[in-house]
Amino acid sequence: MRISNLKKRFVCLFLVFTLSFQSCSVYKKTTSTLNEAEKANLKTLVITTDNTKHRYSRIIKINDNYYGEVKTKGKIETILLSEEEIKSIRILDKTSSAIGNIAIVLVSVGGIYLIVSLIELANWASN
Repeated sequence: MRISNLKKRFVCLFLVFTLSFQSCSVYKKTTSTLNEAEKANLKTLVITTDNTKHRYSRIIKINDNYYGEVKTKGKIETILLSEEEIKSIRILDKTSSAIGNIAIVLVSVGGIYLIVSLIELANWASN
């Protein structure tokens, strides 16, 4: 009975971690310009001169001003970006993000399988 509860807890814990890391985003290491970020039309990480990180769903240009779009509570807000305050701009790396998400799932499922197998093996050996 105790072994069965332990298996259920491990499986539940790993599934929670797997689902929580599903939406991880990997950004390119090289910095980009605002113009490149706007043309890419992807998630963007903007680091300001005070080392604050801002994540935008995309960068848009309206009347020679750049804005970052943020989704909050079902609405899209646009925030004016000042080029003087920007330290670096990094664009989402779709390939690395996809590989990372798949690797997280595979490692989690493999970990669950390994732990459940070890518990079953210990249970079988004790009988």
